[in-house]
Parts: sequence; C-alpha cells; structure tokens
Amino acid sequence: MLRVVHQYWRVQGKPQKKYVISRKNGYHGSTIAGGTLGGMGYMHEQMPSKVEHIVHIDQPYFFGEAQPGETPEAFGLARAQQLEAKILELGAENVAAFIGEPFQGAGGVIFPPSTYWPEIQRICRKYDILLVADQVIGGFGRTGRMVRPSALRL
Repeated sequence: MLRVVHQYWRVQGKPQKKYVISRKNGYHGSTIAGGTLGGMGYMHEQMPSKVEHIVHIDQPYFFGEAQPGETPEAFGLARAQQLEAKILELGAENVAAFIGEPFQGAGGVIFPPSTYWPEIQRICRKYDILLVADQVIGGFGRTGRMVRPSALRL
C-alpha cells in the first residue's frame, strides 16, 4: 500500500508528500513496513530498522483512554483532531496518507466512537491527504456509507 500511495503522489506531481500517519496500537502486518505502520511497541522492538516517514497518533479507544465524564462523541472528535494537529506539525504539503483500520482488530477489537471516522474523512479531504482503510480483518463490515476511503487494502 505504501508504494501505491507514494506512486499516486508522484503521478500527481507532488513527490514531497511522503509522510504516512497511522495509529498507536494499530496492526497493518508483520513485515518491516507493516510493523512500522502499526503502532504496536513490541513489534517495533523486534525490528532492526523501520521505514522512514511513518508517524503515529493515539488510537480511538474510548473505554480504555477517555477522561472521566468525557462523552464518546467528544472523545472521538478529540482523537480524530490529533490527525489535524499532526498534519499541521509535519506540513500538509508533506503528508501523503492516513491509514487506519475501521476497527482495530489485533489492537483489542476497538470500535471508535461514531464521530471519529467522519471527522477523519473531513480532515483528509481538507488537507488533500489520502484516506486508506485497512479492511483485511474486518472484511468490509465497518466502512459504511459515510466513509469513502481513497484506497482499500484487501
């Protein structure tokens, strides 16, 4: 998927768009590239090297990480807005894609709050960033009509 994303931006005349943003505790395979994309610490410890230009934001795990009194809706928006903050930190002109599982399977079967994916999609469109839905474990069951990824990993 990384090659497809990078080739897309080369064809578009924007080869500087190299950063891919992923989530902590996400799972995108066990190769060096997949392990780097995934934010699982134990996998990072097992690898002698990592793929450049991959950064992570927090996972949308409401039940394990929300603050007392925080609603699922507010939590989902706050976690999605971490994507915007990371894009601004790196420069939108340098960010190629955001990749995420519609629900995190290996990370604990974590379903994000309902506000999360629509906000992620809005942010990706605003900054001209590809949205990649890694649907391998979910079998297309959580994308729905409201989320239209730029690429779907099979």
